[in-house]
Amino acid sequence: MFDANTLLHVVNSILSSQRHPSSDRVEWWRARNALIRAHIEENLGDLSLLPAEICNKFNLSRATLYRMFEVDGGVRRYIQDGRLYAAVWDLAEGGIHRGRLTEVAERWGFSSNANFNRAVKTVFGMPPGALFRGPALIIPSRLEHRQGEFPVHAWFARLQREKVLIY
Repeated sequence: MFDANTLLHVVNSILSSQRHPSSDRVEWWRARNALIRAHIEENLGDLSLLPAEICNKFNLSRATLYRMFEVDGGVRRYIQDGRLYAAVWDLAEGGIHRGRLTEVAERWGFSSNANFNRAVKTVFGMPPGALFRGPALIIPSRLEHRQGEFPVHAWFARLQREKVLIY
């Protein structure tokens, strides 16, 4: 005897299992992307870290690498942002005193103090010298939708909530 409910149940289960196909290509893309991001994070202090070096190391075309980082504004932007946040973190831990800004800017690959000051002011809304003075710590607006990717975001949020002053 034919049972329409059984047939509908079988068809529905087959169709629902195909709604979210997980191809090997998608998994490869995610794994490669995570591996490249981890490599960048581990090597931010290496000033020779460039997109061409990443392409060679991971056997990717330049176009593929840039597609992977399209949501971040490109791979260069991703590296620059990582270095900028690391430099700000470095300033927060070591304090700001005479010559310290220059030292931190050079360590994290900024070509000059002016370049570093401009980058910090663009992202944080104030120059690095003023960033840790006074109660007006701010969270960069570019980080709001990507909170989980940057550990410094949680740190800034905590300081902002607690109104902690860093000198």
